[in-house]
Amino acid sequence: MKKLMTAALMTTLLSGCVIHVGHSKEANITYEDHLALSSSGITTLIIDNGAGDIIVKGDELTDEINVDAYIRTDNKEKIEFSLERRGTKAYLIGSYQSGINMWNGNSPSVDLTISMPDNIAVVIDDGSGDVFMSEIKSDVTIDDGSGSIDLKNIKGNITIEDGSGSIDINNIIGNIDVEDGSGNISVDEVTGKVVIDDNSGSISVTNTGDTVVIEDGSGDILVKNTKGLTILDDGSGDLDIINIDGKVSID
Repeated sequence: MKKLMTAALMTTLLSGCVIHVGHSKEANITYEDHLALSSSGITTLIIDNGAGDIIVKGDELTDEINVDAYIRTDNKEKIEFSLERRGTKAYLIGSYQSGINMWNGNSPSVDLTISMPDNIAVVIDDGSGDVFMSEIKSDVTIDDGSGSIDLKNIKGNITIEDGSGSIDINNIIGNIDVEDGSGNISVDEVTGKVVIDDNSGSISVTNTGDTVVIEDGSGDILVKNTKGLTILDDGSGDLDIINIDGKVSID
């Protein structure tokens, strides 16, 4: 977990390049942009975003990846906003290209709203900002420095490595694997196995079709209506276990 926390901290500092100090620069230029790409033959969308919110919604009727961006910067030439195809993968980049800067007030960010075919896998590398995703029928992988994560109506396996921020996952057909530094975690209505390694924050896992495995540093834990439960470590906090249909193991 210490490795995760260190990596998350570095991601937050470097990927978004967001440091607020004194009377320095201010990102006071805002504008919108749009990109589109045919999805024919594409199996995975890879999103690399330094700082900014990300919204992804699957659409079974579309044959394009469409991206709307709301961009905040001090200089348009320092923004990289691109969407391109490389083989079977599409790469979306939204970032501020100018190293580490000192910011007074608003700092650069690229907020992304993405509409895409629902059968394409999604990989997100996000420095800071909230992530919301829904209606995807493929695997989802998220590496997030800071910001909340909200996933719902996903038919695929979910893997999350998160530095800080709340995580809400609902209505998933597949397995879930979460490694989290800090922040509350809520998981509900999952058909597969749920594995959570959490440093701090409350955990709620309810209504799963397979076993639940939890390793927790601190925070309350609620597990209800699952097919089995293994708690490898519960550092501190209340533990509430309700209606477990299977083996329960608490180390």
